[in-house]
Amino acid sequence: MKRSLNIHFLSYIVLALIIASTSKTLATTADGTLGATSTATIDVTFSIPEKFAISGMAGLSTALSFGVWTSGDFSGNADICIYSNGDGTYQITISDNSVADGFNIVNGGSNIAMTIRFNDTTTTSGNVAASDGTILTGQTNANASASDCTIGGNSANVEVLISGSAISAGSEGSYSSEITLFIEPA
Repeated sequence: MKRSLNIHFLSYIVLALIIASTSKTLATTADGTLGATSTATIDVTFSIPEKFAISGMAGLSTALSFGVWTSGDFSGNADICIYSNGDGTYQITISDNSVADGFNIVNGGSNIAMTIRFNDTTTTSGNVAASDGTILTGQTNANASASDCTIGGNSANVEVLISGSAISAGSEGSYSSEITLFIEPA
């Protein structure tokens, strides 16, 4: 009985050695030797860094073209695509091109404050107010299927609010602002 166990044990060891010797693993790069035949090896390696893409901004631009103000608040939002080839986590920084503190829509030297809110899902429910130039951490819902979200759908929402009282206190003229979204790994 003991001899039978030893034979089985040895059979398993031989089988494991055969499998190990025939499996493909990276070898050390080596030149071939001089002879009737020669074999050399070289390893090919690469890595893919984490990448992000933001798309769907045309829908946001349309939602934020408010037209002529007559009364009330201006409010607009749109779902956008945030893509990552990684695990879907990221952080976002939102800023504008005004020189004044906070988010502003500008007409020459006249600024009107605005609020920008962000959500890493496609709804305004649960969105959070962003601060100009401040990182919003803990975002976890980047689309990992397609960089333009044609598979899996949009993955975030941006909302802009401008109060009617702030608008009514502003000077006559056309106002504009450029909002920048900056995505980076968490």
